[in-house]
Amino acid sequence: MKWNEEDKLKTDMMNQPDRWQAVSVEQVRAKCRQLGMLADDVDTIADYLQRRKEGRRFNVGASYRSCEFA
Repeated sequence: MKWNEEDKLKTDMMNQPDRWQAVSVEQVRAKCRQLGMLADDVDTIADYLQRRKEGRRFNVGASYRSCEFA
């Protein structure tokens, strides 16, 4: 994933916690693998989700702080 895609994902995880609370890290890993994503990208996404579930916050660029996925 590119850095800006990572920032968009982290922003969505912070701004839409209800969306991400319902899924487990393993469910995300399985779906990413099913979609054929690279192993490094799968690990990155799973790590971000695990960190959010632990209550950690992310530092993202100002231009992405309002990003939300449909």
